[in-house]
Amino acid sequence: VVVLPSEAVHLFLDQHAMMLGVMLGCTGITQLLSPAIGYVSDRSTSRHGRRRPLLVLGAVVACLGCAGMRVAREYMWRLSFLGCLTVAVGGMNISYASYTALLPDLVGKQHMGRASGTMATMGMLGAFLGFGLFGFFVSTVHAYAIYIGVVAVTVCVTCCVARERPQRAAAPFSCTELMSSYSIDVGAHPDFFWVFVTRTFYYMGLSLQAFVLFMLRDVQLVENPTY
Repeated sequence: VVVLPSEAVHLFLDQHAMMLGVMLGCTGITQLLSPAIGYVSDRSTSRHGRRRPLLVLGAVVACLGCAGMRVAREYMWRLSFLGCLTVAVGGMNISYASYTALLPDLVGKQHMGRASGTMATMGMLGAFLGFGLFGFFVSTVHAYAIYIGVVAVTVCVTCCVARERPQRAAAPFSCTELMSSYSIDVGAHPDFFWVFVTRTFYYMGLSLQAFVLFMLRDVQLVENPTY
């Protein structure tokens, strides 16, 4: 909401609104990784657990992507910036899919509501902190180093706290079964279907929100649209 509009103006001054849309498209399409990551992690027999190896892998990929974005920004490598952005958010989606799978693995059913609520609250507070930090106090050029540091620390803490037991046997891989995870049986899972619908509108809202800064600046003529 703050960093991408700022970087769109910095890198694509004459086409910043359209390129912001391209950036959001690059970040959105990476979410297609999540079902595949969940499928693979369910069948992992690593001695480090089912989720933690992919959690670490996603964090490494995300940090490398963030570092690449910082370099591409410095040298005005516009297409490289888009590629590194896709890599960075793709890595975060790998970690996020693995992280969310830890909840049902480690938390009892009687505590799932509280655990899910706590997770949602922490996500909201993190987004609020990021908006406040980079919107008012710290230049967006420093976002990449801070993001890498936060990801590294939090993933390390999560891996130390989440004591997974290795899975000795797993179901065989099936391409047909994997592809079926990208569809929803409305009759069998109506609640999940409506969650999908509402989350679609939620992400549409987030995408539109990124353009609010431009609207306030260009249409409402607000001097400080971030504020």
